[in-house]
Amino acid sequence: MRAMTQRSVALNRTLAGLLSIGCGVAGLALCVLRGIDDPLGAGFIRMGVVLAALWCAMPTQTREAAWARVSPWVLIGVLLAAVLLIRHLRVLLPIALVVAIVGYVLRPRKKQPTRSTR
Repeated sequence: MRAMTQRSVALNRTLAGLLSIGCGVAGLALCVLRGIDDPLGAGFIRMGVVLAALWCAMPTQTREAAWARVSPWVLIGVLLAAVLLIRHLRVLLPIALVVAIVGYVLRPRKKQPTRSTR
């Protein structure tokens, strides 16, 4: 896998970018021509977003791929966290909102410099 040449990586990255733009344009055109609730247009837009995310994560000449140093345990943990968050979103969302508000209220404030009277 590491023996992949820079030319083939650049070509695949270019292809992913072009497909992303093509899917986005096709999806927008379908939504304009057929209506905003067209499922085919929505599917094209979603695929364009996924391909754009893949394009951003692919390696360049100066940077390796975003997933190059991710261990399998981190990947499993992220997937499990995503599943748990999706299943328990009704409970976790209000809790996260309360924690964010409490954290904002109780955050440390900047101290005002005191003026000395001499």
